[in-house]
Amino acid sequence: MTATTRITDISVSTGGGATTYYTSNPVVITTETATVTSAGWATYVPTNAVQFRSGTKAYIVEAADEATALLTQVKSVPAGTPILLEGKGEYTMDIVENSTTDVSGNYLLVVGEHDYIMGNQGAYVLGSKNGNTGFYLWTGDRLAVGKVYMYVDASSSPQMLQLVKPGQEETGIEAVESASAEREGIYNLQGVRVAEPSKGLYIVGGKKVMFNK
Repeated sequence: MTATTRITDISVSTGGGATTYYTSNPVVITTETATVTSAGWATYVPTNAVQFRSGTKAYIVEAADEATALLTQVKSVPAGTPILLEGKGEYTMDIVENSTTDVSGNYLLVVGEHDYIMGNQGAYVLGSKNGNTGFYLWTGDRLAVGKVYMYVDASSSPQMLQLVKPGQEETGIEAVESASAEREGIYNLQGVRVAEPSKGLYIVGGKKVMFNK
């Protein structure tokens, strides 16, 4: 929980000189708010550790490759964690003492005061073009301080990474011993056949499949 101070009373005495006296009372702030525009998605960096209320769809990016950004929904995050919000309108988050959510693997980053993130160097920012919302390759000048972005080391420098929410990918393959998978072959998103895939998105039988192992 955080607190701030707001001036509530001002008294001035006149005489030989004017003296101003300030009386202040602490005001406890218990929430933060963020706004999602009609685009349906927005980035946000909470100042405090926050817990999301029922109905709020908040995500971090668990994995990214040359085609997709795989999202994971979270119920709370530590202070300073960049997140994605899905919806429309204003969303209220409750400030909490701390959050135990592990965000160490979050691909979302925030431009710091001394960071120089330039265009065409693998940085992607949230955007929407022709109704398609995703992370688009940043091609402009230096990104502004506080801007949320992703970095993907992609040799092909794709123009856009598609947002993949939980449940949108094919799931449930725990091992590669599946006869059908072996017969059809398993390929990474660059089209290279993989004998023993690790955790991530792959192509099996023409479909994107999430391997969990």
